[in-house]
Amino acid sequence: MKDRLFLHPDARLSSCLARWARADAGSTILYTVTLIVVLVLFGGTITNRILFESHDAFQNLHRVQALYLAEAGIAQAFKEFDNGATDLNALLKGADGIAQTADDGILSFGASVSLGNGTCSVIIKDNDEEDGDAYSDSDYIVEVTSTGSIPGAFGAERTIIAYLQVFHPPNPTDVRGAITSLGPIKTSGSLTVDGREHDLNSSLVNNNGELGIVTAAPVFNQEGASKVGGTFFGVDYQPKNKQQVSPTVIETNAILNFNTPDQAMGYAEGALKTIAQSGLNGSQYVTDPANLTFPLSGVTYAELPSGVPWQAVDFGNSSGILVVHNATTDAVVKNLNTGTFNGLIIADDLVHIHNTILGAVIALTPTPSAGNCIGNGNGDVLYSSETIQAITQDSIGPTVLQRSWFY
Repeated sequence: MKDRLFLHPDARLSSCLARWARADAGSTILYTVTLIVVLVLFGGTITNRILFESHDAFQNLHRVQALYLAEAGIAQAFKEFDNGATDLNALLKGADGIAQTADDGILSFGASVSLGNGTCSVIIKDNDEEDGDAYSDSDYIVEVTSTGSIPGAFGAERTIIAYLQVFHPPNPTDVRGAITSLGPIKTSGSLTVDGREHDLNSSLVNNNGELGIVTAAPVFNQEGASKVGGTFFGVDYQPKNKQQVSPTVIETNAILNFNTPDQAMGYAEGALKTIAQSGLNGSQYVTDPANLTFPLSGVTYAELPSGVPWQAVDFGNSSGILVVHNATTDAVVKNLNTGTFNGLIIADDLVHIHNTILGAVIALTPTPSAGNCIGNGNGDVLYSSETIQAITQDSIGPTVLQRSWFY
């Protein structure tokens, strides 16, 4: 009989525990490996996401920077025009003055300029006028293309196209005398209206002026000690009183082709108001003259309400173009008492000139108030085309206007 091996109960328990331990160790390793794989995959996803977001952030940053560079290019072109580079035909052909060469449309700062960590490139060309000539401007408008670029792996490029207009102010087309009016005029007191030419210092320039009075009305009333003179076909006539005045320096029933200040100047409707609102060269726009700052300069545009006259004006030493006008052509400026004004006054209703005006006056209303009396005391209106031309150029231009802007 064979011997039998009997295990002690404790020995059998130890054996079972050992098997369970080996099985549990295998499961732990599997769980650990699985966890590591999950963490690696999750970490990779997070890393890729971070890299993507970082790339996107850099891309957006550089796109914004490129846009700023493009805007800087437009601003530089604007500045160059504003500083006197207003011969657009010359700019279209470039510095060599020859069409269809490498420098066509390149401004003085060059084809490309380094700014910050990028560049901006600017070129101008004739806007689409359908005239078939890309090097001859006819409407004072050019197309300015500015491209901002940021180099590198996350680089970006943005382009802006702007249309800029160089506004060249013409000389007023309907200044035909010292005083030009759509309505009847009466002078009295000791007002002097002199249409002979005067220079910037009020000195007489012989035989080069205009008429004294030009009115669309059938009559002109000269009363008191007021005097009127002017130039007729190159011959000067000194200012004289009613009994001695030369009728050749007074025109009645005149055909005047304007009804608004802009038409009188030969400008597009709304141009004077726009310039006044821009503040260019001291220009001001008000609806209440109490808000004006003196002395005046540039274009001063007072758009007064009906029935509320601007009274008792002290100009100090003012200049420019003064417009007193509203939509119903009944804005009143009354009692221009003291000071001097060098330039052009265009008013709906101008009453009682007592100061000195070197340049010219235009009255717009066909039905003036105050008995049609434009002056009833001491005052001088001295015609000066030289002053009008100088003031117009100094007050208005050439002016660069931004017409449109495309990203």
